[in-house]
Amino acid sequence: MDFKDIPELAKLIPGALGSLFSMFWIRNHWLRMFGMFFGGVVLSYYATDYVVKLTGFPGGLAGFLLGIFGMSIVASIFDGWGKLKLHEIFNEFLRARLKLPPPAKDTQS
Repeated sequence: MDFKDIPELAKLIPGALGSLFSMFWIRNHWLRMFGMFFGGVVLSYYATDYVVKLTGFPGGLAGFLLGIFGMSIVASIFDGWGKLKLHEIFNEFLRARLKLPPPAKDTQS
């Protein structure tokens, strides 16, 4: 068994614990919560070294905080995306770019 990757995998633990901790306050569909958990872990993994250099926090604390707040940031971005109806703008942009016909109107009313 090769143990050279264990320090690299250990960087995932604080972010995963932070994301797991924040799940107690976020009530949502399980699939969306899994996505936010994964986003918090990924954000923590890639941003911890930068935050440590920027703030001087220990690596574990920075990873934990990024895990907690990373999930909140991801949730806020998706909520804002939905409130601004940016998905409709993005769909229309893709439709125009790909020269697709407009969507069929629902005639059941």
